[in-house]
Amino acid sequence: MRRLLEEHLKMRGVGDLWQSIIGSDGIKRSYKQLRRRKLITIFGKITITRMGYSNPGESSLFPFDGILNLPVDIYSHGIRKAIAFEVSKNSFSEAVDSIKRYTGVKVHKRQAEILSQKAAQDFDEYYEQMCTS
Repeated sequence: MRRLLEEHLKMRGVGDLWQSIIGSDGIKRSYKQLRRRKLITIFGKITITRMGYSNPGESSLFPFDGILNLPVDIYSHGIRKAIAFEVSKNSFSEAVDSIKRYTGVKVHKRQAEILSQKAAQDFDEYYEQMCTS
C-alpha cells in the first residue's frame, strides 16, 4: 500500500503549475526548484517530490502540498487520527505500541504527545460553538 500511494502521487506530477506564483503575502515567486519531503503515513514513510516556488530571501511555496492537503510537519492526517484515537483510550506508550502493531509505523512517544496536544487544541472552542448553535 505504501508503494501504491507513492506511485499514485508520482503519477499526479510535481505540481509545476505556472512560470511563477504570487503568495498570499503579495510577493511574486518565480524561481522554481524540485524539492522532496518525507511524509509518514499509516502505510509507512513515503517521499513526495514537488515543485517549490521562491525568490531570494523569501520562503518557498509548494502549491502541490495545498492541492494534496498535506500537513506542515511530517505526520499525515491518517497518523494524526490514529494517534488521537489511541491516546483517547490508552496511555501514550500503549498508543505508540498499538500504532506500531497495526500499521508498522514507529511514532515516538514524545511525538504522540505533541500530536495529541495539537488535536485537542480546538476542543473547548468546538464544544462552546456546539452549545451556542
